Amino acid sequence: MLPLRRILVTKFSRRSKIIGLLSSSILAVTNDNRTNKDTDHARTIKRVSSVGSDRSGDDINHISDLLLLNPRLKRFDLQHNNWKIDRAENLINALRFNSSVTHFDIQYNFIKEAALALADVLELNRSLIHLDLRCCQLSSKSMQTIARRLESNQHLKYLNLHDNLIESREISSLARMLLKNRRIEELDLGANHIQDYDVSVLYPSLCLHPALRSLDISCNKFGNEAAGIIAGMLSGGRNRSKITNLSLRGNHIYHDGIILIFKALESNRFLSSLDLAYTYMNDSCLPVMLAMLTINRTLLRLDITRTLIMNAIQKLPPILEQNPALSFIDMRENKLSPPADLRSPGDDGENGNFSTCSVFFSQDDDDDEIFF
Repeated sequence: MLPLRRILVTKFSRRSKIIGLLSSSILAVTNDNRTNKDTDHARTIKRVSSVGSDRSGDDINHISDLLLLNPRLKRFDLQHNNWKIDRAENLINALRFNSSVTHFDIQYNFIKEAALALADVLELNRSLIHLDLRCCQLSSKSMQTIARRLESNQHLKYLNLHDNLIESREISSLARMLLKNRRIEELDLGANHIQDYDVSVLYPSLCLHPALRSLDISCNKFGNEAAGIIAGMLSGGRNRSKITNLSLRGNHIYHDGIILIFKALESNRFLSSLDLAYTYMNDSCLPVMLAMLTINRTLLRLDITRTLIMNAIQKLPPILEQNPALSFIDMRENKLSPPADLRSPGDDGENGNFSTCSVFFSQDDDDDEIFF
């Protein structure tokens, strides 16, 4: 039998027994020096996934035992469980004494005030590099406390705070944290309540952060004013951000703000992926976008899905020939007018009475593909 490296436990009637047996076998090894293949294999488990169902108190206790007793455990995936605050606190307190887990995913567990215990863990823990708190209904107090604790934590590299009702007070705490924490590489603040002013608060810490490479601020509540600030961040000379992946999708950014961002990318040499899907970009942005694409050689992926553009298909192929770096443009779900040779009989381009299509361009080495 090969050593067991991972256990996945989902909606299964004997789930609690499985987790209990697993933690018991590890406990047996801890309390008994006898060699036993089964228990030795149990201690080599490096990843536990327990996803998508209510967890009993026994389940949480057994999982806590795994955190305390398995010295090789690296990844815990506990998303989409219906935790109550007391159960979450028991598990998080077990993490306080663990020195091996690097990835901890508890998204879609409504832990609320239990996150205060997690904040204390972050102050002491030196192994955790990936923390996913997406949609955990964190309270304002919990969010601000986590941000303060992360000021001194120089180990965490990935932090997901997507969909946690983050507003101005929490943004101020996160901005201060980013000025002191120099290790975070990926930050997800999507689907919160971030407005234009909040982006201006984040601006200094985003520009000066030496490690941050991926920023998701999609589906928030900011518009053109914030787009101008982001444009300054992308083209700001010595204070230019080194972010390589940026998602602005689903914000209230109109064509004027989009134009500022495209102009900033003419001089940007870091950004490789930009998501502007579900914004209010229209055909007035196309000349600036095309001019940017003829100059920029860093941008690899551009997503403008479901915007307001209509006349891009005829103009993009020549740009793709000039720009060997650009590998992917997604324009699906737009009311795009097809090229003349693809129009159906009877289409009238002048009156706009023609078929529409969805398209993305993908370049792979020398091959160009167009998907309709």
